[in-house]
Amino acid sequence: MDTKVSRGIALIYILDNFMPRRKERFSFLAKALKAAGGTAEAGSKLAGYKDFKDGKKTIEVTKKLTSAQRQRKKIALLPFNFTPPADLQPDNHYTTLITVYSNAGRTDLALTNGQLGYTATAAGNISENTFYPALLRVFVPTNAETPEITNPTSQITGNFLIQQSGI
Repeated sequence: MDTKVSRGIALIYILDNFMPRRKERFSFLAKALKAAGGTAEAGSKLAGYKDFKDGKKTIEVTKKLTSAQRQRKKIALLPFNFTPPADLQPDNHYTTLITVYSNAGRTDLALTNGQLGYTATAAGNISENTFYPALLRVFVPTNAETPEITNPTSQITGNFLIQQSGI
């Protein structure tokens, strides 16, 4: 694998299918709000979450993708933890979707199709509703030697966060 990836320096790329990938972002607050009967003390984290759920607070999205970047293209890939035979056949690959943005990110890192197990789709590829590609989220710091750390505040809970600049 590419040394950039082995050091954990890579760009986010996501193989897009519509699999539920994680629990609700604020699941602990959702449970607490339910347990409190839908009420919260003013100025608390729970009140901030309630305002968010009621539409009084919103999250500002700063990294907005264009419609062209959100377009999906079909690819075929080898599943993880699969040792391919010496003579790869189309029926060794599963079809899935990847966004143009994600595909460009892995290209920017000089990751080849062979390194990631990608290939062009072909007749004979396996297409199953039960197959979900792995979700890979990787962070590339702007400057790994001297990271730029900021402490913004959560737009929902008011908690102080620790962020490192990067993509």
